[in-house]
Amino acid sequence: MLSPRDTHVWFRDPPAGSAMWPWESGRLTAPDPEPHHHPPEVVAIHLVESGRGLLTSPHERLTLGPGSLFCFQPGLRWEYHGLAGDPWVLRWLVLRGSGAQACAAACGFSLARASRPPVPAAMHCFAGIHRLMARRGAGDAHAVVALLHELAAVLAEPGSEPAQPDLVAAAARLLAVGRYDFSVAQVAEALVVSTSTFARACRRAGYANAMDFLDTQRLEHARELIATSGWKMSAIARDCGFASSQYLARRFRRRFGCIPSVLRQDDDASK
Repeated sequence: MLSPRDTHVWFRDPPAGSAMWPWESGRLTAPDPEPHHHPPEVVAIHLVESGRGLLTSPHERLTLGPGSLFCFQPGLRWEYHGLAGDPWVLRWLVLRGSGAQACAAACGFSLARASRPPVPAAMHCFAGIHRLMARRGAGDAHAVVALLHELAAVLAEPGSEPAQPDLVAAAARLLAVGRYDFSVAQVAEALVVSTSTFARACRRAGYANAMDFLDTQRLEHARELIATSGWKMSAIARDCGFASSQYLARRFRRRFGCIPSVLRQDDDASK
C-alpha cells in the first residue's frame, strides 16, 4: 500500500533571475517499509522530521534519525526506506536548474558526503518552502528561492548556525530576486513569520524598524541602478518599489544628501 504523501509540484520554469528552483516539495507521513531508488538525474535534499530510516549504497549503510539531512544528486546510487517500529516522517525538495548542484554543495553535500547531522534551523526552511508551494500566491516563487538560499546559509557552518534563521538576510535575498515592491507585511508573509517577529529581527540588525530596512534596501538598489544602468528614473523607481520618480528623488535626497540626477552626472563626469 502506498504511504500518504503531501506532494506539491509547481515550478516548471525558474522564477525570473533564478538559476535553481524547487520542482517538487513533499512530506511523507506514514510507515514506508518499501525501498525507494533515487532517480540519478535530479538533486533532492531530504530532512528526517521524526522516526528513523536507512540509507544504503553499494558501499555504505547509514541509519538516520530525527533532524538528519541527506541529499541525492547525479552520480550517486542510493536506496532508502523507513524502519518498522519507528517509521519516519520525511520531507524533501527536488531541485532543478543549472544552480541545483551548486545549492547542494553550498548546503555541505557532495558525492562523498550524502548525509548531514541535524541542524535545527533547517526545519523552518523546509516547512516554509512546502507551505509556499502549496499556496502558490503572488511573489511566492521568489520567496521559495529566498528560503533555499536561507537553507544553504544555515547549513553552511554546522555548529555555528543561529537557533533561528537570519530573517533579515533572507528578506534581503527575497528583495534582490525581484520583489523590491513588497510591503513589510508581504515580506513577513513570504518568510512565514509574523510582522512583529520580522520587525524585531530588523531592530536586532540595527534598523530603526522594518520599514527602515525596506527603505535602505530599495534606496541602495536605486543607487546602484542609477550609477550602472541607463534606465529612466521612472523605470528605476518602479523597479525599486517607489510610486513615482518624484517620490524616489525625495527619499533619495533624505538618505544620501543629493537628488538622483546628481549621482548620475557625477558618474558620467568620472568616465
